Amino acid sequence: MTRKKLAKETVAALFESQVISAEQQSFRHMKKEGFDCLVQMFIQTNLLQRKVLSANTSDSEDFVSSVPPSELTGVQVLWKLFEQSGRDKEISGKAITLLSRTYTSLTCEMEDRAQEFGG
Repeated sequence: MTRKKLAKETVAALFESQVISAEQQSFRHMKKEGFDCLVQMFIQTNLLQRKVLSANTSDSEDFVSSVPPSELTGVQVLWKLFEQSGRDKEISGKAITLLSRTYTSLTCEMEDRAQEFGG
């Protein structure tokens, strides 16, 4: 079976309309594959909006923020995912790593302003 990639704009639209604006977000039973998908949607959406820049490494989750972390599209979803993943150590660990990266992997301009947003 061949997998087709969705256009970046489609991924961003799905992330914003179906994940971020969902009335009742529940991540309590999320599996690793769902988490990985959510992370890629988060990164692709913010890349498209030029809020993060790819760090151009082999790690597809490697990025630097060019805006304060609170301005990243969907960052509140990451916090909610972390909050609800307490029982699954693998998911909660990955969520902590992603949130840490979100608040510490900053462009030079953002590093200079880090004290403004608690970075």
